[in-house]
Amino acid sequence: MNTRPPERDLWIEVVSCSDQVLREVSNELFVQFAGRTDEDWTSHALPRATTLLREKPGVLIVARELAFADSALPFYGWTGGTPSQAMFSDRPGIWQGSGVRPEVRYFLGSAYATCDKLLKSGRQVVREVSNCCDTGRGPGLACILQVSELVLSVKEPPTPEQLTAAVLP
Repeated sequence: MNTRPPERDLWIEVVSCSDQVLREVSNELFVQFAGRTDEDWTSHALPRATTLLREKPGVLIVARELAFADSALPFYGWTGGTPSQAMFSDRPGIWQGSGVRPEVRYFLGSAYATCDKLLKSGRQVVREVSNCCDTGRGPGLACILQVSELVLSVKEPPTPEQLTAAVLP
């Protein structure tokens, strides 16, 4: 059944960046195709990865989440033994401090975000989206690489006042 986390805006600090998405996706597809025995699927890995990256350009980043703001969109999850139900954030759009979070690897889908730009700017507001299937790997680049997908966001970064007000009791 569908268990999709909520979309959120994240204020992140980019720690590292790689434009080697084609190589990594191709390697992952190669491993997936290698288990098939009905034909030589390994020859499909690079062309398929090239097509996917052409359709959805982007880079791989490692980032530390500094703050988040939940979306007003519904999210879905299991509630006991009942089927998934639409749930909503009690604070949509309000910046909340993330506390100390570990560095996480993401796919940042954007034709405009380059490693040079991201590393120079350091901090960035992005939207975390979830398009992966909860029962296996989906066809998207982030799903193939088993990482969360980010897209650029138009939301303004939090002000110091917003972060101070976001401290939970």
